[in-house]
Amino acid sequence: LSLSLSYSLSLSLSLLAPMTVAPDKAVAFQAKKVDANEGPATIMGLLAMVSGMLAMFLKKQWCAWLCIACTLPHLAQLRRSEMEFRQISGTITFLAASFMFIYMGPTVSEPGTA
Repeated sequence: LSLSLSYSLSLSLSLLAPMTVAPDKAVAFQAKKVDANEGPATIMGLLAMVSGMLAMFLKKQWCAWLCIACTLPHLAQLRRSEMEFRQISGTITFLAASFMFIYMGPTVSEPGTA
């Protein structure tokens, strides 16, 4: 047991030792060119959709307000390639539908409270 423990300890310590590279073999890092209008995708659109669905199905007002809090940054950070009428109108329609389900939809009465 002590032999295997000392072998694994020396192996792990040798992996932590700094590695050296010859200066003539080193290559400088070159970052890729990224267009300023094509940033990373935002997660806010997904959060807006999930919270809107929760608002519609669970009838929770805080989910509808979370939906609007996620939709506005999503619309503000849309990529230029995604700025189409159907994308923006679909997002706003989904937001309005989640609010209409909460505030204008039929109320569910508890059993025995007629």
